[in-house]
Amino acid sequence: RIGNYGGVLTVTNSTIHPWGIDSDTGTLTLIASTVSGVDGVSMRDGSLTIIDSTVSTGSGIDSYGPLTVVNSTVSGNGRTGMIAGGIRAWGPATLISTTVSGNLGAADIYADQSLTAINSIVDGRCSVSEEAGVIVSNGNNIESPGNTCGFDQPGDQPSVSADDLKLGELADDGGPTRTHALAEGSVAIDRIPVEQCVDADGEPLMTDQRGDSRPETGGTMCDVGAFEVQP
Repeated sequence: RIGNYGGVLTVTNSTIHPWGIDSDTGTLTLIASTVSGVDGVSMRDGSLTIIDSTVSTGSGIDSYGPLTVVNSTVSGNGRTGMIAGGIRAWGPATLISTTVSGNLGAADIYADQSLTAINSIVDGRCSVSEEAGVIVSNGNNIESPGNTCGFDQPGDQPSVSADDLKLGELADDGGPTRTHALAEGSVAIDRIPVEQCVDADGEPLMTDQRGDSRPETGGTMCDVGAFEVQP
């Protein structure tokens, strides 16, 4: 288990198993890494940024401060009875080109305040607090199989069936971390105009979670989620 209590911690190209990362204050950045096992990633009073990484088979992400998840996969976390198994965002949160899938609990994502999603896949359910919770779409998001996230902006696709999404199992699809591949014919393929395929700073998002080209070589459209199909 890694503890960060007031410092600046950056974890790069690493695998943390089975206990996860616990942060109290400060800044935590996870890059091209895997956190799997019991604890997941917890940030109680600081900023948490996750890039090109996978959080799986544990307690997911628990964040009370600003949370940004880019080009990452949150999969197979949680347990029955949790408010959300994948992401519990108690503070402001942003999901960009991220895939959230197969998490247990009442939902995959819980927003206590405001969570903004763009170019992301939620293969599961969203929920929000009754007092102030809201999920905001900036477009090109997919929810499967239902319509609980409120995705209603240009390019959004709610209520997508599993047969149309064609999301593969969490697997080694190349690159340093495991991902959910998109099978041929998925409605997530070639949905995002290249000018809208951007990172947290609004700059072009040049690669997917694995480090493969976005858009695919010779293409003009990006895929939704953390995985970019290559020719």
